Amino acid sequence: MTNQPHKKVLHVVIILALAGMLVLILWLTVFSRLGRESRHFYPPFWSYKAILNGSGKALIEDVGNIILFIPVGLVVGLFFGLKTRHAIFVGLLFSTLIECCQWFFWLGSFEFDDLLHNTIGAGIGAVIVQRTFLGKRLKEQIVDKKKSFLAFVAVTALIIAMGFGYQGLKWQEMKRLAAINNGENGEKNLLILSPDPVYIGETDFSVSYNSDGSVLIEGSSDTRAWIEIGKVTLEAGRYSFSGLSGVPEKTVAMELEYKDMDQGKFLRLTPDVGSIENAAFELIENTKIRALIGIYPGAEGEYAARPVIYREE
Repeated sequence: MTNQPHKKVLHVVIILALAGMLVLILWLTVFSRLGRESRHFYPPFWSYKAILNGSGKALIEDVGNIILFIPVGLVVGLFFGLKTRHAIFVGLLFSTLIECCQWFFWLGSFEFDDLLHNTIGAGIGAVIVQRTFLGKRLKEQIVDKKKSFLAFVAVTALIIAMGFGYQGLKWQEMKRLAAINNGENGEKNLLILSPDPVYIGETDFSVSYNSDGSVLIEGSSDTRAWIEIGKVTLEAGRYSFSGLSGVPEKTVAMELEYKDMDQGKFLRLTPDVGSIENAAFELIENTKIRALIGIYPGAEGEYAARPVIYREE
């Protein structure tokens, strides 16, 4: 009897840990991603060719994809008692669903290597449950599999709901910051920036938001890079885009792109704002717009910006 409270604590810890790991998978592969300009089908074993050519990044991604899906194998092994081959099949289905979401919702590319490594990870998780001392100890804590699984689902749903609630609060804060940049003549700033400060990949640049509605762009870069900072759907009409000025050409810039539904990709809508103060544009129909910060090779320093889109009457 003295071990009963200890066992209940371990049971709760296992449920929380597995739920947290599943939410982490969904966050990294779906929820945290912004729409991308392009998507691709990567052929089988392309990452192995990259590794043989010296790509450490490809190796890290392959190993990471294996580790990421180990919790899937743990879940199906602990709660359903499935054999390894069944866990592998579940991992394959789950990974395929994620890859399809990334493809159809423009969240990334479809990679067969990801399917392979995710499936391997699920198989490893199942083997841990069935054939190791750790797995034996974990199964001892899951006495009632049905109730434990329902608790796992409830905790997972709660964590996801809390995450979306937090994102909703951050979105409301970004709307408030956008309103600070409304024009003096009553023009409404239509551009609400994405909630999270961002790091511009392959550069040392970062983008952060200030309480006065401004944006700080700082760092250095040896390469060309872009990062999305916001998106909006605009009605037909004339608009202006501004917020960064007095910046030397081909250092740091802002630009707008629109989604071309026929071609299935984003196309440039405005020239670089920075070396010029304002870019006017006209839309003939409702159009999805995204704002980007562009970094050129050799850029270095701090730049203040107030990205805004005003409708011209």
